[in-house]
Amino acid sequence: MQTMQNMIPCNLAFLAIAAIFYSWRDIYLHRARVRADAREKRLERVANLLWAAANGAERPDWSSSPVASQCP
Repeated sequence: MQTMQNMIPCNLAFLAIAAIFYSWRDIYLHRARVRADAREKRLERVANLLWAAANGAERPDWSSSPVASQCP
Protein backbone atom coordinates (compact mmCIF):
# COMPACT_ATOMS: atom_id res chain seq x y z
CA MET A 1 0.00 0.00 0.00
CA GLN A 2 2.90 2.31 0.73
CA THR A 3 4.14 1.93 -2.85
CA MET A 4 0.83 3.14 -4.28
CA GLN A 5 0.91 6.22 -2.07
CA ASN A 6 4.39 7.05 -3.34
CA MET A 7 3.27 6.73 -6.97
CA ILE A 8 0.42 9.25 -6.72
CA PRO A 9 2.66 12.38 -6.52
CA CYS A 10 4.82 11.02 -9.34
CA ASN A 11 1.77 10.44 -11.55
CA LEU A 12 0.43 13.92 -10.75
CA ALA A 13 3.78 15.41 -11.70
CA PHE A 14 3.72 13.56 -15.04
CA LEU A 15 0.15 14.78 -15.64
CA ALA A 16 1.13 18.38 -14.88
CA ILE A 17 4.14 18.19 -17.21
CA ALA A 18 2.03 16.73 -20.00
CA ALA A 19 -0.66 19.42 -19.55
CA ILE A 20 1.96 22.19 -19.68
CA PHE A 21 3.58 20.68 -22.77
CA TYR A 22 0.32 20.23 -24.70
CA SER A 23 -0.82 23.74 -23.81
CA TRP A 24 2.49 25.19 -25.01
CA ARG A 25 2.35 23.11 -28.21
CA ASP A 26 -1.18 24.27 -29.05
CA ILE A 27 -0.21 27.92 -28.61
CA TYR A 28 2.99 27.44 -30.62
CA LEU A 29 1.19 25.70 -33.49
CA HIS A 30 -1.51 28.37 -33.57
CA ARG A 31 1.09 31.15 -33.79
CA ALA A 32 2.99 29.24 -36.49
CA ARG A 33 -0.23 28.91 -38.53
CA VAL A 34 -0.95 32.63 -38.17
CA ARG A 35 2.60 33.49 -39.29
CA ALA A 36 2.33 31.14 -42.27
CA ASP A 37 -1.01 32.69 -43.30
CA ALA A 38 0.44 36.20 -43.05
CA ARG A 39 3.48 35.15 -45.09
CA GLU A 40 1.25 33.58 -47.74
CA LYS A 41 -0.80 36.79 -47.99
CA ARG A 42 2.36 38.88 -48.37
CA LEU A 43 3.66 36.60 -51.10
CA GLU A 44 0.32 36.80 -52.91
CA ARG A 45 0.35 40.60 -52.74
CA VAL A 46 3.89 40.76 -54.11
CA ALA A 47 2.98 38.34 -56.90
CA ASN A 48 -0.02 40.46 -57.83
CA LEU A 49 2.11 43.60 -57.81
CA LEU A 50 4.74 41.99 -60.04
CA TRP A 51 2.04 40.64 -62.35
CA ALA A 52 0.47 44.08 -62.69
CA ALA A 53 3.87 45.67 -63.33
CA ALA A 54 4.75 43.05 -65.95
CA ASN A 55 1.46 43.61 -67.76
CA GLY A 56 2.00 47.36 -67.87
CA ALA A 57 -0.81 48.34 -65.58
CA GLU A 58 -1.00 52.09 -65.32
CA ARG A 59 -0.58 53.82 -62.01
CA PRO A 60 -3.80 55.11 -60.51
CA ASP A 61 -4.52 58.82 -60.74
CA TRP A 62 -4.23 60.07 -57.18
CA SER A 63 -4.84 63.74 -58.04
CA SER A 64 -8.60 63.33 -57.56
CA SER A 65 -8.10 61.68 -54.17
CA PRO A 66 -9.41 63.59 -51.13
CA VAL A 67 -6.04 63.07 -49.46
CA ALA A 68 -4.23 64.65 -52.43
CA SER A 69 -6.38 67.77 -52.17
CA GLN A 70 -5.13 68.29 -48.60
CA CYS A 71 -1.49 68.40 -49.69
CA PRO A 72 -0.03 71.88 -50.34
